Amino acid sequence: MSEIVPLDDRLLTAEEVAELLRLPVSTIYDLARTGRLPHLRIGRALRFSRHDLETHLAERCRAQITARV
Repeated sequence: MSEIVPLDDRLLTAEEVAELLRLPVSTIYDLARTGRLPHLRIGRALRFSRHDLETHLAERCRAQITARV
């Protein structure tokens, strides 16, 4: 069974994610390509869910805090 992806929020482009995270667009593509940033591939285009990005970043922050303790 496939997971349902809600489309009630607008999907972001790599350029928009780069602006939000204050990173170069090339870094966003690299992070997505290596599986370190959640993304959707629609044809040749990459799109990003703001909710998935926020969840991913929160988990990464919690993991780093736990590792320090």
